[in-house]
Amino acid sequence: MRTFKKISLPAIFLMLFVVLFTTSCDESAPLSIDPVELAKPFTFAPESGHPGQTVVITGTGFGDVTKVSFGNWEATIQSRSNTEIRVTIPVGATTGRIRLVRPNSVTSSLTEFRVDAIPVPNIIGFSPAIVGRNQQVTITGNLMERIDSIYVGNLRATIGERTATSITITTPTLMVSGSIRMFYNFLTEFGFIQVREAVSTTELSLALPVINTISPDISALDIGTVVTIDGTMMDVVAQVRFGTIVAPHTLVSPTRLTVTVPTGATTGRIILTVPDGTTQSSSDFRVNLPVIANFFPQKGAEIAGGTRDITLTGTGFDLVTSARIGATPVTIMAQTPTNITVRVPGNITAVINLVTANGTVATAIPFLITGEFWVVDFDRTFTPHRFTSSGWDQVNATVQSLTSVPSGAARGNFGTTTVTLGGGDVWPRFWLRGDGGGTAFPGAPAAHPANDRFLLYTSSSVGVFLEFDLNLGAVPAEMVDVNGNVRVKLAIATQAGGTPWGFASMLTVPADPQTWTSFSINTNLMGGGSSSDVIFSATVPPLGTARWMPNHNRLFGFIFVDARNNTALAGQNLILNVDNVRFRIQ
Repeated sequence: MRTFKKISLPAIFLMLFVVLFTTSCDESAPLSIDPVELAKPFTFAPESGHPGQTVVITGTGFGDVTKVSFGNWEATIQSRSNTEIRVTIPVGATTGRIRLVRPNSVTSSLTEFRVDAIPVPNIIGFSPAIVGRNQQVTITGNLMERIDSIYVGNLRATIGERTATSITITTPTLMVSGSIRMFYNFLTEFGFIQVREAVSTTELSLALPVINTISPDISALDIGTVVTIDGTMMDVVAQVRFGTIVAPHTLVSPTRLTVTVPTGATTGRIILTVPDGTTQSSSDFRVNLPVIANFFPQKGAEIAGGTRDITLTGTGFDLVTSARIGATPVTIMAQTPTNITVRVPGNITAVINLVTANGTVATAIPFLITGEFWVVDFDRTFTPHRFTSSGWDQVNATVQSLTSVPSGAARGNFGTTTVTLGGGDVWPRFWLRGDGGGTAFPGAPAAHPANDRFLLYTSSSVGVFLEFDLNLGAVPAEMVDVNGNVRVKLAIATQAGGTPWGFASMLTVPADPQTWTSFSINTNLMGGGSSSDVIFSATVPPLGTARWMPNHNRLFGFIFVDARNNTALAGQNLILNVDNVRFRIQ
């Protein structure tokens, strides 16, 4: 009877391990390493390659390196210095980290080296690293004879002489700094031609001047001051700019030039231009100029024939030699480094300009005139200096009268006009104009300070109201609604060539000849549009992002939207009475 010894499962595994271990001892690994791996980084180029090609390893402390491996495969060391090792990729190498073996340690690369399945070109380095346009650069690498084209960034370079390990290029005419990109074709195992790209790990830099120092301190310059710039490549500088202003410069040596701060310069970078590009100062220059913080008052009523004093606060006011409001010279009444008071005409609105030897500075916003800006009142109480003419325009109708008539002490004079309607495909409309067109009321003044527009002395429609009184002395019954009213569109047309085309608002005017209606229209709430539909339609556009701009409207008027294509109106009269037309700025 046989006896069996019971063996446990862990024991079986132990026996198998011993057998396998004993067997493997007869075959040695390609390179036996017993390392203590340290984080001592180094770099290598190229980042990929095929066995037999050269790889350059760069770092420090290579004097005691005895072996180099790609994974577990030892590489042949071609040359070695304290900062560079050149090796040949070994046969059998696979993608993995490169290891440097020292007597007591092993250092691994931070990234993996990729082993290509087939020999492909790659870049080890290039020289010089900084170059100008249309200049030569020598690239070293592997399989350079296979390269078809080379680019610097996205611009193609011209290929010159080449060997298997180096190639010479001429940089592009419009070169900017960028990586060197080499393209090559190869035939796959299936017979297809593929295009691959090899890219340098560092950029080829465009040669530009380097500014080392600038004197004197560019944060406080005066116009006409001579500035000295020290650096490199000063002898190739073609132009110097202070911001956008070109400045005359003089070459002192290849490392120094001088330049005069030009008139008009205020602040920005000092920019040197060379044939290959530009370089600029690391900080902004500043010309000594006043800084306006605020001014008081910022608005006020028109003072016809009078003056007003405006005080500005800020810094550098001791530099001010004269002042203007707009283009009009004004008198400086008081002046300190932080305050200045000027006396300005009472009927002018504009920015306030402070003039110095270094230039002119202006307030960020203009002084605004508020109050009533009369267009016409027909009583001649106010000067209608924002009005040139008025009249019916393209109405397919006959204008019977256009005059200024008295109507008693209570009403005063008002403008009245009678038109006989044609009933055709037109929009009967009556304009008050600032552009000189139309027909003037007999005897109405035509003085006006700005061609092709009204002039209100403010750049914003906020707080600007257009006010007027309307009366319909006679109106055909066919135009009157069930409530006894007539729809009249108020339209304002932008000055010639302006956008939007115009703005509009719908009015309701009683048809009673005994009733006058006063209107106050907030111009900031009028809908605008970029086509003639603003005027030639029976509706008004919705309020959008665009706002009516004072000083940009050439005419406004009243359009009888329900009189178009109404044949029943033919031969009937319409009398429109207008009075007290003004803009009010609150």
